[in-house]
Amino acid sequence: MIYISLPYSNENKFIRKYREEVARIYFSKLVKDGIVATSPILTGCIAEHYIDFNEVPYSFWMELSEAYIASCSELHVIMLDGWESSTGVNWEIQRAKQMGIPIKYFDVMYNNDGTQRFVELDLLEAIDGLL
Repeated sequence: MIYISLPYSNENKFIRKYREEVARIYFSKLVKDGIVATSPILTGCIAEHYIDFNEVPYSFWMELSEAYIASCSELHVIMLDGWESSTGVNWEIQRAKQMGIPIKYFDVMYNNDGTQRFVELDLLEAIDGLL
C-alpha cells in the first residue's frame, strides 16, 4: 500500500481545497494503475462532512497516520508548495525512515490541457543540481 503525503494545513481554504484535489487526483491515478493507496488527507476530508474537527484531538490524527504508515510499503511525497516546512509531511517522512519504509518524491507538472501529471524525482540528484 502507498501512503500519500502532501501538505494540507493552511488558513486559506482555496489552498486547502487545491491540496485536497491534488490528493484525490494522485490517489485516483494509483487506483487506476491497480495500486492500493491511502491518504489521511482524504480520510479527513470525508470525515469533516460529519464531525467537527475541533472535537477530535490532534493526537487522534497522528495515531491514524502512524497506523497507515506502518501498514504501507512506500511513502510518496507530493512536493506541493510548503512541503519542506510542513509539520505533517516532515513527521511522516521521519516516521517512514524510522520504520525503514522507502520514500519517493513527486513533483506536480501540468500538461498543455491543464491536467496534472506526477513526475518522480530523485531528490538527492535534484539537490545536487542546485548546488
